[in-house]
Parts: sequence; structure tokens; C-alpha cells
Amino acid sequence: MQQEPEKDDDGQLVCPTCFTPLKLIPAGTSKKTGKPYPAFYVCPTKGCEYSWNPPRKKEEKSDMSAFAGDDTLATMRTEINIIKNSLPKIIQEEILRFFEKIVMDNTPGNHDQVDNN
Repeated sequence: MQQEPEKDDDGQLVCPTCFTPLKLIPAGTSKKTGKPYPAFYVCPTKGCEYSWNPPRKKEEKSDMSAFAGDDTLATMRTEINIIKNSLPKIIQEEILRFFEKIVMDNTPGNHDQVDNN
């Protein structure tokens, strides 16, 4: 059984072997077999072959569209962290505020909240 990844201080999943943030491979359809596959994580470090299939809830196994929505948000967070960590601090903070607003605006139940900034 594959070792479950750990989370860093930002809540990002990291490879238990080399501690690199994991890359999310979204759910999709195999080009080779034509069958759907669930989302999974891989380590992007060259030579590290770690991958992890997150456990799915029973209802997610029959409805892949529900699982794909979570993957989109996780992919956004991964990309945000990559960008954030490569820029000066002041720019990181501005980008983070921008993307947090996008995430909040697209989170169910947050449409009635008003931003007074």
C-alpha cells in the first residue's frame, strides 16, 4: 500500500519521500483504454516515482463529475502556491488576496456575502 502524503504548513500535500509539493492529475479519460480514471497526485521531482490515489467516498465512485469539481479547486490552490512562492513577498500577498476572493466567490453559500474593501 502506498504511503499517504503529508501536508506542509500551508496545507499542501507533499511527497513523503522528497517533501516536494505534489502535482494533481485531474480526473479524466484514458487515451489508451477510453475508460475514466479518478484524480490522483504525483511527485514532480525527476527520478521520484511517488504517486497517491486519494480515497473516494462511495457516492464519488459512481459520479466522477462531483470528484472533478474538487480537483479543479485543488489544482487552483496548487498553482497559486507555486506562483506565490516564486515572487517577492508584497506581490505574493496581492496575488493571494486576488485568488482567495475568486475561491470565495465560487464557493457555494458565499454569494450573499459583501466585500467592503
